[in-house]
Amino acid sequence: MPVDVDVPGVGPVQFPDGMTQEAMRDAIERNFAPELHAARNREDVSAGMGLSGVPIAGAYVPQAEAALRSIFQPAGSAPGETYGERYATNLRRQQAQYKLAEQESPKTSMALKAGGAVAPFLLAAPLAGAGTALGVAPGMSVGGRIAAGGISGGGISATDAYLRGEDPLKAGVIGAGLGVALPAIGAGVGQAVRGYAPAAEQQLAAQIGRRAVEADFPVPAGGTPGTTVPPAMAARTTELGPTGFAGEHGANTRATLQGLVTEEGPARQRVTEAFEQRAAGQPQRIEDAITGAFGPRQDLAELTIGERLAQGLESSPLYDAFRSTSVYPTPQIRSLLPRLQEDGLLAEATRRMRLQGRPVEDTVFNTFQLGGKLGPSGPTVEVWDYVKRAIDGRIGVAQRQGDRDLVRIYTGLKQELDQAVANSNPEAAHVWRQARDTWASREALLNAREEGQQLWKRATRRDQLRQELMGMSMPERLAYREGARDSLAEMIDASVNGDTQVARMLRAPANTEKAMMLAQDPGRTAALLQEAERVAAETAFHRQLLQNSQTAIKEAAARQLRPPEVNTGFFRTLDLGKPSTWVPFAERGYTNWRSASDLARQQRANDILAQQLLQQGQPGQQSLVRLMQPPPPPQHSGASRVGAHFGQALGPFF
Repeated sequence: MPVDVDVPGVGPVQFPDGMTQEAMRDAIERNFAPELHAARNREDVSAGMGLSGVPIAGAYVPQAEAALRSIFQPAGSAPGETYGERYATNLRRQQAQYKLAEQESPKTSMALKAGGAVAPFLLAAPLAGAGTALGVAPGMSVGGRIAAGGISGGGISATDAYLRGEDPLKAGVIGAGLGVALPAIGAGVGQAVRGYAPAAEQQLAAQIGRRAVEADFPVPAGGTPGTTVPPAMAARTTELGPTGFAGEHGANTRATLQGLVTEEGPARQRVTEAFEQRAAGQPQRIEDAITGAFGPRQDLAELTIGERLAQGLESSPLYDAFRSTSVYPTPQIRSLLPRLQEDGLLAEATRRMRLQGRPVEDTVFNTFQLGGKLGPSGPTVEVWDYVKRAIDGRIGVAQRQGDRDLVRIYTGLKQELDQAVANSNPEAAHVWRQARDTWASREALLNAREEGQQLWKRATRRDQLRQELMGMSMPERLAYREGARDSLAEMIDASVNGDTQVARMLRAPANTEKAMMLAQDPGRTAALLQEAERVAAETAFHRQLLQNSQTAIKEAAARQLRPPEVNTGFFRTLDLGKPSTWVPFAERGYTNWRSASDLARQQRANDILAQQLLQQGQPGQQSLVRLMQPPPPPQHSGASRVGAHFGQALGPFF
């Protein structure tokens, strides 16, 4: 039976049965002297090992080294008379060195060869034509890499195998297959890896947001997506104001916000908290807008406008003229006297003057031919002011009794008196008008304030308000506006949703016109009405959002109250004794893992989108514009290129 002997640098050598050890040793020394020399004089062939991995050219690394040694004959080179003798011996020594290195360190040798195989393709990639032909040039499509890789991979592998003395047909088929498969696999792997990277979540959020924004606000002709602000978007931003969310701009962005609160994850909580925080600030916003239009709140129980205006008036020149200037008995005044006397208003005026310590005669009105003895002088502007106060008192009583008709009659009578005195002799008319615009009686102020508190009721018509304001002095107008302001404050304080009720009430056309009549600053009143529109719209959308959110929360809570579903069928499909069940089991497990990963990725993307849609005011508009930027081009060429490199490099190994 033949005997196998392992010769270093050669491998197993077969000897006939019965041959002695000494004979075999002599045969090995005689026939394999170069290989034994290599085994006894080991060299570091790492560099050459790497070069030997280069397709085609790598097959000639030992030959090149043997040729150089034979020419320059360095120390350790094989002796010989001729170049051919030296080359033959050196070649066998170098081939043995590489074989010994592969046997002792197979993994290191394989790694060095792989590095040598990839390097040429990296170097060839930038070269015009070469990188494209090999399928490794930058910027190539996946299809282009597959086509070039299949052709060049098959050709290079077949040639390399032929030069190394191997089967070129088999190597060509394997090389072509790797050249086609690895670029495609690389592209798929790269896409999968990028799909779970943070940048992919950003892109997914941008993709969802882009569809919604583009549906609401198409980019105008000549505009640049991601830079141009559509006019409709700009107008909507102005309408929403500084508190409007980016997601409230259009129907599709609002639908996206509603969708975010129906899905589990951090986006739902983020959106809900943002809307609740804005709602918490709405009462103060309405309060500030009301203050801007009608002035600050006043404590009507402790402070009156009359008290403020009356300070220091008694010592003023106007007050002196007010007390001393007589009013001439014009026909307009004479026509009023019978009605004033019949209702007791003249007597009430003198009674009030005496109660306040003002000197007055019973005959003060006799100069107007009311009968009786003539008084020492005619009624002054002050006396007629007390008549007006008496009328104010009757108006107050009628208001408290709810007799609107009597309020109307007395108000008309007071306006007639006001016009009659204002049209009398010039001196009296001047003092009357000046005093009328400077102060008013306490009764008149209280009446005006009470009337103002009833302003927002349906019973107060717009034309009625216009007429009443025309007949009021400046202090009375201020008191009326103060009452209207107090009424709004009471409505806000009366309930949790008082601010919403005020906003809804002010949006009524009649109340909008009333507010403009009372305005001390039309611009600020317009701002109040605009704020009322915004609060009403915000509240309506918040209710829709809250309804959707509560429905989703209830469904999630109901699921938690049910026992968890246990699907044991997944494990029942696995039979360790049947290899045919392993692949379906692994596939099912991968599918479950992928579903959970996709859900987590989607939730993170939703949260990113929520942050963008919850920007307010101008930053919100800028967020929408950024969402309209075109998506970046697919980035699969990098991974596909890596696959192409390995496809070309690994082909010769197989």
